[in-house]
Amino acid sequence: LNKDFDCNNIFEKYEEILEQWWEKEFAKVGHADTLYEYLCIQRARVCCAWGTYGPKCVNCPGGPEKPCGGHGECNGNGTRLSNATGFCECEEGYTGFECDICQDGWYEAPAV
Repeated sequence: LNKDFDCNNIFEKYEEILEQWWEKEFAKVGHADTLYEYLCIQRARVCCAWGTYGPKCVNCPGGPEKPCGGHGECNGNGTRLSNATGFCECEEGYTGFECDICQDGWYEAPAV
């Protein structure tokens, strides 16, 4: 695959939407949703917002504000992949569905 060619194909496919974003959203108010949010998530619907996954952009365990309790990675986070599981892959020292439990031999220092 040639990534430059792939990018050109995407531009051609969504050229009108990109022009709308620039003319109606960005140029008038001087700010707008990021191009990523506008094109990939809202219009083309090829991505999900952070903290969501899968074709229907379901919340990751722990919710979109703190997926996997902030101690792991949500499988498929931000993608619309049909094979995304949403299961948390916990960092070392954490376990549980939402990576919110310390593994045996680990502890979390209380917040100061």
